[in-house]
Amino acid sequence: MKNKLINRTISIALGAVILSSLVSVAGATGTAQFNTASGDWPALQASNYTKYPGSNSNWGRTVSADPSDVLSFLIFYHNTSNVTAYNTRLKLNLSPTVSSGNVLTTTISADNAYSNGGSVNVYLNYGSNLPLTLVSGSARWYTGSSSNLTTIPFSQSGDEVVTAFNGLRIGDIGPGSSGYVVVRAQLGGYTQSNPTPQGNVPSVSTNSSSNISTSSVTLNGSVNPNNSGTTAWFEYGSTQSLGYTTSTFAIGGGTSQTSFSTTAFSLSSNTTYYYRAVAQNSYGTARGSILSFTTDAEQTQQQGGIPVARTETMSGVSTTSATLLGSINPNSASTEGWFEYGATQSLGSSTSRQNVGSGTGFNNFSSTLTNLSQNTTYYYRAMAQNNFGTSQGTILSFTTQSQQVSGGAPLVNTNSASVISTSSATLYGSANPNNSFATGWFEYGTSGSLGNTTSSFTLGSSNSYQSYSATIFNLSSNTTYYYRAVAQNGYGTAYGSLLTLTTGTSQVTTNQDLSGLANSLSLLTSALARLNTLVGGLGTNRVTERVIERVEVASTAGSDLTKLIFTADKESLDPGDQVVFTVQIEPLTNLTNAVLAVKLDPGFEFESTSANSYSKSENTFVYNLGSVTTGSVQTFTINTHLKSNFKADDAEDGKITSAATFSYADANGNVKTPLFSSLDIKVGGTGFFASLFGLIPGGGWVTVLLIAFFVLLAAFVIRKLFS
Repeated sequence: MKNKLINRTISIALGAVILSSLVSVAGATGTAQFNTASGDWPALQASNYTKYPGSNSNWGRTVSADPSDVLSFLIFYHNTSNVTAYNTRLKLNLSPTVSSGNVLTTTISADNAYSNGGSVNVYLNYGSNLPLTLVSGSARWYTGSSSNLTTIPFSQSGDEVVTAFNGLRIGDIGPGSSGYVVVRAQLGGYTQSNPTPQGNVPSVSTNSSSNISTSSVTLNGSVNPNNSGTTAWFEYGSTQSLGYTTSTFAIGGGTSQTSFSTTAFSLSSNTTYYYRAVAQNSYGTARGSILSFTTDAEQTQQQGGIPVARTETMSGVSTTSATLLGSINPNSASTEGWFEYGATQSLGSSTSRQNVGSGTGFNNFSSTLTNLSQNTTYYYRAMAQNNFGTSQGTILSFTTQSQQVSGGAPLVNTNSASVISTSSATLYGSANPNNSFATGWFEYGTSGSLGNTTSSFTLGSSNSYQSYSATIFNLSSNTTYYYRAVAQNGYGTAYGSLLTLTTGTSQVTTNQDLSGLANSLSLLTSALARLNTLVGGLGTNRVTERVIERVEVASTAGSDLTKLIFTADKESLDPGDQVVFTVQIEPLTNLTNAVLAVKLDPGFEFESTSANSYSKSENTFVYNLGSVTTGSVQTFTINTHLKSNFKADDAEDGKITSAATFSYADANGNVKTPLFSSLDIKVGGTGFFASLFGLIPGGGWVTVLLIAFFVLLAAFVIRKLFS
């Protein structure tokens, strides 16, 4: 009888375990797709750039060419799914030689998408086995429905679309986003150092008017066609809404500034008119600044009248000063003249007034402006006033000169590392951009050959040292690493001294025999404690979850600098359970070179993050914050879940650890000691019972019976072990 009761008890327990194993939690993942919409362009098209330069109407799936022709290739992508395509790459498979009818292909891929692609056929009008060579530097990236020209990311030249094994990296592409990359190659062997110029929207300037009379004026402008056939004209009217247009002028398709002009007739006397130059080519339409002029007044026999003011082209422009010129006809009445000026066409500032007499002819006058900002556009006009009224001249503009500063390669220092743990360390360096825009990063590795690089930091273009730092993860314990700071600008790349660091030694704890029994009893005790907690919530199937939080504060000389707050919305997990990590940076003073790095335990499967811009390497996320101001709290969330195949044996002491490191410098660029925070989350001990009870109808009374059953089972096991 006793044996039968024991067997029945064991059978019930085994059945419960089998039932719980049937509860599965599926991790939420998504697969992106490219170019599946009905209206999408082909993934790859080609055009003969030599025969149709700047044309957008000659793209196709086939292209014919003569030896030495330059061919253009367009790679189109469109994320037609509802998930982001991570680490998207575009690859053009360019054959080293082609014969008539050869096929060239492209590949579009992402970390979470199936590869897509397309092909074109190249037909030679004569010749065979001709070399087909990439035109280096010809790649252009256009994004969005309006085909905006966009800078190629990740410090790439664009040649990677052909030369890199996986192609050109264009980053994460959101749902519905589209764009294309255009790159060129030349038949017959391409050896010139500069790529074939590409067309662009024209550049247009509105120039001062001339030959002003009571009813006519000559309008002047200039335009650079930017390598595409261009036409130009003027818009004018008595208000800034304009409303009238002149006839058009054919400017051609060169790359230099070309002047054009026309005469407008049938104008009203003594009236202010506004005008601007306009130019258009196949790449778009450009409009110059709106300027103004005032037609001459009709000459009458009256004893005096409103003066006429004319704004003349200024002279003597330097970095901080300029001399304004004007002329005034007093119109037989005592008249004063002055200038209005400012950094916008609203003007806002005035010079002192000058007496220009009471004659009937134009008198010149001038005024010198000082304390101007360098490399800044200013607007100005002549003003005149007498007893009969006030007259305004045309609004003209000038730009102060830039101070010429010569640059050079950057200067770099490698500084000592800090916050060294068993698997991570923070590297420090400083660099002087040497008057040329520079970026900096670190190289590191387990030998003097290095081999690994961090993400890059913007250092600006000053002539003073800028500090920067980076935290590296996934290091091996008790290992010596070599590292150095690197900086680069338009004049070259510079390297700091090669330094070393040694990671800490991992602590390993061994257990005596019978550890399996001890672990079993420990798990049973934890389960009973968890069930005891559940009794307080009879009638529901929810497991109470606690938020765990760590707050770190950095201080110097008694003054707090910043806070790092690292939280998770659960204190324990089972395989498949979701968890949200929140990292909050609270600056208590202005900070620079701010970088936040979050390293999740390898047992977590990443789902999403609230940040728009970040870099990811395995389970490490880096947020480059740059400069942050006092009180501007930076908050980031990371949504993840414990992998469904995660085993409790993979957790050290039943816990998995995630960490956050905040590296920064003060407002003066002085690097400060980074803040470090870690969170331990328990694995196992709650999910089994929560999952099991969640499946049982009836709620609390069934839970009580199960508690009683497990208490009896525990007592039986303990009695057997010690009998």
